[in-house]
Amino acid sequence: MTAWIIAGIIIFILAIVLFIPLGIGARYEEGVFVIVKIAFFSVKQPFEMKPKDKGGEKKKKKEKKPKEEKEPGKELERGAVGLDFILELLGDFRRFVRKKIALEDFELTIEIGTSDAAATAIGTGALWGLSYNLLALLDKLVEVKEPKIDIKPSYNELTFSIAAQGIIVTRAAYIIAVAAVFAVKYLRYRHKNKMQKGVK
Repeated sequence: MTAWIIAGIIIFILAIVLFIPLGIGARYEEGVFVIVKIAFFSVKQPFEMKPKDKGGEKKKKKEKKPKEEKEPGKELERGAVGLDFILELLGDFRRFVRKKIALEDFELTIEIGTSDAAATAIGTGALWGLSYNLLALLDKLVEVKEPKIDIKPSYNELTFSIAAQGIIVTRAAYIIAVAAVFAVKYLRYRHKNKMQKGVK
């Protein structure tokens, strides 16, 4: 009886871990912020690029090895097989993404002003159209949940500012499933290559 209880608890914990919503996203508003989301909790941290240290160790010059001559026919054939594998994988990935990945908390706010009322109105209308075209494109790739778009005209000053945010949300079980499908397809691709070489 105790073993069944322990097994039930383990299965329950695994189910929570595998199917709890996980998300990663970004927000741009006078700086870039990275957002990590687990279930209903989210953490936002500023993203800063560290400058590279140019005064560090001197790079050692590597001896150039003579290039091996490659047969063009074999290279083209190998490239064609690799392209078929990539296209097949992308097709499966696209079908999977639309069902299993969502874009949440999508917000786009643009403020535009040209100091000319007519030009500002035209620019605002153009940005509304462009924003909804972008949203339609995103919706073909992933499920976009409750998007918020706001284009603010400023008729009395010259200004342009953008604030945007989006979080890509999925579940650990789906990530594992994608990795497994990719591994199986890659192994089949390797096996197919070996078989073709063996025939020749």
